[in-house]
Amino acid sequence: MKEIRMRVVDHQSQRYDTLGDYWKEDDTWYITVSDLGDWRYNFSILLHEFIEFAIIQHKGIPENEVIEFDLSVLKDSKYAEDPGFDPKAPYHREHVLADTVERLISMFLDFEVSEPWEAARKLPKWMDRTEKPSAYQYKDTGTYRKTVPRNSNPEDWKPLYSQASKEMK
Repeated sequence: MKEIRMRVVDHQSQRYDTLGDYWKEDDTWYITVSDLGDWRYNFSILLHEFIEFAIIQHKGIPENEVIEFDLSVLKDSKYAEDPGFDPKAPYHREHVLADTVERLISMFLDFEVSEPWEAARKLPKWMDRTEKPSAYQYKDTGTYRKTVPRNSNPEDWKPLYSQASKEMK
């Protein structure tokens, strides 16, 4: 890794219904988090994603397995809101460690760990783009990017990484 690019984005700009997303392209790591309206919440989610991503990179857990697992969790599952807590998640231990750090930082930034989740529940519902045209406007740049449809082929995701990476440069 030679460079890390982190960005707070509108929730609708995420590739799928998630508060945090990460990927690697060439020697650059990219991390996006949904804007929760408070820099402290955004920072805690960014920190979580950064730690989780660093560890999965170190352990050799493929990013596509993480996304594939997240997208496979059923909406009525007790892990639907946070799939990384599912013991079957390929990144379960890494997620739990990142969550622990997120909880610790909340004490130093003077907020309850439940507050970001409350803010997340108030976000506009993320729309499954499989029901809409496959491209949409990325509001702050005016460019377009496709989203990852549920149960899609992981090979289809590479162009999404590439497009998002270009937008963050």
